[in-house]
Amino acid sequence: MDFIRLPYLIALGLAWTAQASAAACPAGVDPKSSTPLAAVTSSSGCAPKTSHGFSLPDPACTPGAINPTVDLAILQGGQFKTSCDRNVATSTAKKASTYATYTIKKPANNAGLTQRCELDHLVSLELGGADTLDNIWPQCGPPGVKLAKRYFKIKDGVENYLAAKVRAGGISLKDAQHGIAADWTQYIDEANAYRATHNMTGLGGEALPPQTGFLFWTPAQQRIGYRSIEKIFPTRTVKNGASVFPLVGNAQKFDVTYRFEGSDWHTAKFMQANQVAGLLVIKHGKIVLERYGLGETPQDRWTSFSVGKSVTSTLIGAAIKDGYIKGLDAGVVDYLPALKGSAYDGVTIRQLLTMTSGAKWNEDYSDPKSDVNQFALAEPGSDGENPIVAYMAKLPREAPAGSKWVYKTGESDLIGVLLARATHKHPADYLSEKIWSKFGMEKDAVWMLDRAGEELGGCCISMTLRDYGRFGLFFMRGGKIGDTGILPDDWIAQATRQQQPGYGFQWWVHDDGSYEAVGIFGQAILINPTEDLIIVTSSAWPLADAPQFYAVSKAYFAAVTEALHAH
Repeated sequence: MDFIRLPYLIALGLAWTAQASAAACPAGVDPKSSTPLAAVTSSSGCAPKTSHGFSLPDPACTPGAINPTVDLAILQGGQFKTSCDRNVATSTAKKASTYATYTIKKPANNAGLTQRCELDHLVSLELGGADTLDNIWPQCGPPGVKLAKRYFKIKDGVENYLAAKVRAGGISLKDAQHGIAADWTQYIDEANAYRATHNMTGLGGEALPPQTGFLFWTPAQQRIGYRSIEKIFPTRTVKNGASVFPLVGNAQKFDVTYRFEGSDWHTAKFMQANQVAGLLVIKHGKIVLERYGLGETPQDRWTSFSVGKSVTSTLIGAAIKDGYIKGLDAGVVDYLPALKGSAYDGVTIRQLLTMTSGAKWNEDYSDPKSDVNQFALAEPGSDGENPIVAYMAKLPREAPAGSKWVYKTGESDLIGVLLARATHKHPADYLSEKIWSKFGMEKDAVWMLDRAGEELGGCCISMTLRDYGRFGLFFMRGGKIGDTGILPDDWIAQATRQQQPGYGFQWWVHDDGSYEAVGIFGQAILINPTEDLIIVTSSAWPLADAPQFYAVSKAYFAAVTEALHAH
């Protein structure tokens, strides 16, 4: 595991969790009302303070100023502190952070409220998504959204710069953490200069992370990369259709409070703890909760990681229904003859779907030399066969087929190649044909390709948060589009039955009848047919696969399920 990733996630939070006592408000000033801005502008009178391209106008000199911008330094509680700080605990994630709050005297056209609104919501976003960019838009208008996006781009750039500097030995990890916690804006000019000399995008734009080290990206790289996969890796588009399946929001605001590990939790705290970029809860086909964090918006796609396995396995069902594949007990080598004589000779499609082939495999994400980190780098076979197929053909057998379950992303990718060979279609095109264009997805998806230009069956379909929810609805409602069944009649029952303890056809199956598509770094679609409930998370965990994050998610999912049980 890259040593820099977890410390930088921690450092990201430190800037907002340092405790500071709020100064007493001066006589006659109500902490819930406005504070004169004249006291925090320059001492020379009407000249505005400026810092890193942001300006702080003085309304005392420009009465009724419209749409003023906010200096980043205010968010750090530094250069422009007012005499009446307010603890953000009362309005966001209940962290003991303080920041300067002030408003402009409300002009007749209401536009002057923008500045206070931007400030409140930016801090809320930083603390884990207590408010969303969707909420900022109607409440603060386009200036708030624009500022929020620029703020995150600049902060991400600083983190990337410091990560590079630590690796180069230019600064110690401890000093970098301390610097971010104290005031990360001190590095902006230095980081801009570094990026200019290294021919990189300026801090006001998005610096895309490299293809190399995909599983070891820094938190800043995750934020940008997970929603920009098609700009970094080769992908194939999954076309949507002309109509969109409507997802209607519930008029009532929903949140949940619960006890976990001896303390009170709620949605914002869950999102902060698990670095959640998107959270969607659908009950009885209606959205009851939708929130965003880490700079993600409703229009952004976010990569699925292994959630894509459940999509690929569903397409195998469609191919059986369409007659392209003879059935679950057909041999893998019938469709992938390059595997004859390998550990996969004699393995059925059912055994491939349930990961019980008996082939030996190492899925350790933190080990650069493990199979899961090496197989995508394989060379094509001597006959030009797909490099993933060539790699898997060399695996030794460790158990008889059907006797031992081992989680193998490589086998999910084999399923993708098998699907392409059986249908003679790209899986992205087949997904569009069978589901994406017909069910009513709101946006094209993109599917990452392997070195041979074929879709990775085990990973990385990028879609919007709501389209994750729509796929969940399609599956939970029987795999039908209108009255037309896309899957065999018994497919969903088989796919979500515990073929192996806790596992079905590329779905994780729970004892209460719910089942889940799960991807590393915190991606999930939880489907509970009994409760008619779907919960979706898109996240950027600092570790690919860690029990503590799963425990946090499990507790939150259980709390939401219980809270909505009577609805």
